[in-house]
Amino acid sequence: MSAKQYCRECNQLLIKNAERCACGWHADKTSVTDHRCQYRSNGRRCPLPGTMCPYPYGNTPWYCQGHWSCIGDSRLGDAVLFDAEENYQKILVKRRDWHVSLFNVESGKL
Repeated sequence: MSAKQYCRECNQLLIKNAERCACGWHADKTSVTDHRCQYRSNGRRCPLPGTMCPYPYGNTPWYCQGHWSCIGDSRLGDAVLFDAEENYQKILVKRRDWHVSLFNVESGKL
């Protein structure tokens, strides 16, 4: 007799070898070895860091803020991908400057 399987999200009993649940959870077959956004289109992958995950346990793909906000809209997703590829350095400098500014405000330097 095999052990019963339960969904990691909602704890519902799953059928044997289930890879999905009615609550939206699904088994992630891909092994994420880096922290880049997992958005892919036509053989290209977003170069930005993945910072948002659709599930609370973080065992699914991570997306950058731009791709997170347009999940399901491939046309907008491709536009975000093009912008990320063209302006990668500017985007990262802007993020770094924002974090430095936040740190300076919190430490009373501004």
